[in-house]
Amino acid sequence: MSSSIPNNGRFSLLAPLRQTFTKALVTLAVALAAIPQPAAGQLAFAGSCNIQTAQLNQNYLGMYCNNLNTASFGYNWTWIDLDTCIANSNGRLVGKKNGNFLKSCSRCTTSLSRLPANSHAAGRTGSEVYKSGLTLGLKCTCLGGYGRLPTSSTLDLNTVLVDVDGAMGCYGRLGNKTLQGPPPKH
Repeated sequence: MSSSIPNNGRFSLLAPLRQTFTKALVTLAVALAAIPQPAAGQLAFAGSCNIQTAQLNQNYLGMYCNNLNTASFGYNWTWIDLDTCIANSNGRLVGKKNGNFLKSCSRCTTSLSRLPANSHAAGRTGSEVYKSGLTLGLKCTCLGGYGRLPTSSTLDLNTVLVDVDGAMGCYGRLGNKTLQGPPPKH
């Protein structure tokens, strides 16, 4: 004898809702997995790079970053092509592998900015600037979607870039590094 629950049409109405909920959870899991996370040997760049030395030259960002030479705690000059790390998504700068943001963004600048008040990393590790709650932002004017006017967008570069032994990196790609950077700007 089998026992069954009478349907009366009630449970069949829940099936589409359950499918939609399941799809939403899968989409959320995929989106969360795409967020770059520092792996072993990688540090959030604002915590180990001297963001006050940052120089932006078109799509190339350069600065001094801490290497893993624990005897001297040396710094390397490193630069990375931000086009390999950032995209324009309908007028918003977002982290994305090979995003080519400069195809639709211009007038880009960098500036020190405050970390969000609830940042889990602020004050725990890294440079004094980072400990004081500062990070480096990239601000550009980007074209929006079809027919939209250009808009200003700012991206916290600490959400995209990492420091790997004195070289900035993103999405598995490392920038170049040397012992000395360009002469200071006057």
